[in-house]
Amino acid sequence: MAFTIDQINALTTEWYDSKCTPQVYDDDPFLAILKGKNKITVDGGTVLRWAVRTSELGQTNFVGAREQIAIKSKDTRTAAELDWKYVVGVTMMHWDEIVKNNGKAAVVKLIGDKKQELEDDYKDTLSDQIWGSSTDHIAPLAQIVDSSTTYGGIAVSDAASWASTEDSATTTLTLFGSGSLTYMRNQATLGKNSPTHHFTTRDLVDKYMSLLQPQQRYTSDQSTANMGFKNVLFFEAPVIGTPFAPAGDWFGLDMNALELVCRTGMDAKQTEWFDLKQQGYPEAMGKYMTGVMNLKSTRRNTHFKFTALDYTI
Repeated sequence: MAFTIDQINALTTEWYDSKCTPQVYDDDPFLAILKGKNKITVDGGTVLRWAVRTSELGQTNFVGAREQIAIKSKDTRTAAELDWKYVVGVTMMHWDEIVKNNGKAAVVKLIGDKKQELEDDYKDTLSDQIWGSSTDHIAPLAQIVDSSTTYGGIAVSDAASWASTEDSATTTLTLFGSGSLTYMRNQATLGKNSPTHHFTTRDLVDKYMSLLQPQQRYTSDQSTANMGFKNVLFFEAPVIGTPFAPAGDWFGLDMNALELVCRTGMDAKQTEWFDLKQQGYPEAMGKYMTGVMNLKSTRRNTHFKFTALDYTI
């Protein structure tokens, strides 16, 4: 009869690494850069509202020295408005997990790893929403960086300047000429404001690097690199690959015009572990991670996007 546990396993302790290495969650450079630029802010109020100047005044003219000047006015401003959006993550420690994962037997502290797992899951869901297409929750970049969609309650048909440059036809990434990166950057330049960062797929970053002259030295933005995100510059703006960018997309974003605005005290807040007696689990514990927020862009015309690029051509 063979024993279930043989001699060597009965007398030898297993060796475990004391860390649990994540395999499923990836980092989002967009959120990391927003945080690094102190663009994740907190605020209050019934809704999120900010003033927008949508047209030129157009009341300056050359006149004769004795010409009578008519005093006129023109409304040039409105307000953009977004509702608060709500996000919540949950996790729990079951009774048997609390019993077994304790003391010296707890090589990896499950209670701490579940706390980190909840944070990773929360950030991952947030990034999926921001880089996705649904407008039911936090305003996605696909809605903000668009040539025709309404954002913040302001329609492009009412304010031509309230639009981004968009190219859904170009399939080949080029540096110069019609439909090129340089052309799109120029279209998204307003005075001294223009895209400060470029976000795209990792495959398209490789395609971009292949277009650079072989003798040209690659340079990168050090502050972005210090966050752990490799990049190469395009007109002094870092080009960064993100796993959250949809295939074919390239976003040129003016990060100075973007803020993730969070309700005061509700910016990615984790609760303490609490008992679940009332839910029928007398020896289990639960934890929430909550946030109330939306993605605000004070300008749209200093962003651009491609949506149909093919890195293979």
